[in-house]
Amino acid sequence: MPTIGTIFDVYLNINILLLVTAGIWAVTHIAMQMLGMSFAYGLKLRLVKALVLSCFVAPVLVALFDVYGRQNGVANGYSFSISDLIVAQYLQGSLDIKAADLDAMLGLRTRLTQDVLAANSSFALLLLGALATGLLVGLVRLTISVAKLSNILSKCFGWRQFGSLYLLLSDTVTTPFSTRGLRNRYVILPTSMLENAKDIKITLGHELQHIRQRDTEWEIALEFLRPLFFWNPAFLVLKRQIEQIRELGCDQQLITRRSITVRDYCECLLRTCEKGLQKREHFVGTMPRVAFVQMDRSSRGSNSAAFLHQRLISLLEGEKKQHNGLTVFAFMVPVLSLVGLASVMLQKPNDWSHERIMFSTVLNLDRLAERSSSAQR
Repeated sequence: MPTIGTIFDVYLNINILLLVTAGIWAVTHIAMQMLGMSFAYGLKLRLVKALVLSCFVAPVLVALFDVYGRQNGVANGYSFSISDLIVAQYLQGSLDIKAADLDAMLGLRTRLTQDVLAANSSFALLLLGALATGLLVGLVRLTISVAKLSNILSKCFGWRQFGSLYLLLSDTVTTPFSTRGLRNRYVILPTSMLENAKDIKITLGHELQHIRQRDTEWEIALEFLRPLFFWNPAFLVLKRQIEQIRELGCDQQLITRRSITVRDYCECLLRTCEKGLQKREHFVGTMPRVAFVQMDRSSRGSNSAAFLHQRLISLLEGEKKQHNGLTVFAFMVPVLSLVGLASVMLQKPNDWSHERIMFSTVLNLDRLAERSSSAQR
């Protein structure tokens, strides 16, 4: 059974992998821009979702292999980690460093992990306190958000029902959004929007596309994970990327339907923003939901305006291109392979590998030489 130390190692590996994945996604995004795939939002969304999912799945699989595979002797002779690569380079003479210094550097993470788990130092206590405080604040914010969302749903009026999908009307919100519970899915529309049939058609189509893409499930999952990774900028960056690309992708999907014009769509976006700005007291803030437009009035509110501008430009200039399975495969395999390789390289080294035994021998010889030198003095 996995120990606390193993779980903590998995948590650290996920955080490191998120940082690596953010870099992989940045390079992939630039490559797609250079290849003329700036508006390939469907492909981009699939890629970034796959990358984020692999960040959480790969370290768990590697940890399970390490715990159960090594116990059964499956991996006793196998080891491939960044630590092993560094040791191999040292044995080949590529690194000009003392064996003792290299050993201290390679064992730094293990010592820090043990120190934190045992809470043996002021640094460990400070770090644990900061993580606990951040987690507590995140959970409180999440609880408040869920309570607000539940309150909004309780005040809604039923309009239509299609199986487990409920279309609701609300007097307390100005921005349409979609969310879900354990069993049912919901699309909430402001009652004022009933005055414009085109807006109803556009917003319903947009939110239903989110539901088809499982965007509501993704948003809820990421919001629930945020308290655990509040301190990791890569998590927040990747989450933001998913939020923006899914909106651009939904816009693109709907605008390709001949029944919706670009002009009507842009006007609907602008009207929704205008009404949201006029009724400040009904602003509901960050919640586990997928909104039609972002209405951020915090210090970062300019980001919402910039993204709205990006959506309008994309609607006016963007062109949807269908990408076959071969194109998806050509992008998906390399990026996921890199994440998988990075995850494997983060595993603990095998102390009984050939390189580690040789390094231990060199280290012991150096120590003996130092003791002999000290004794002669």
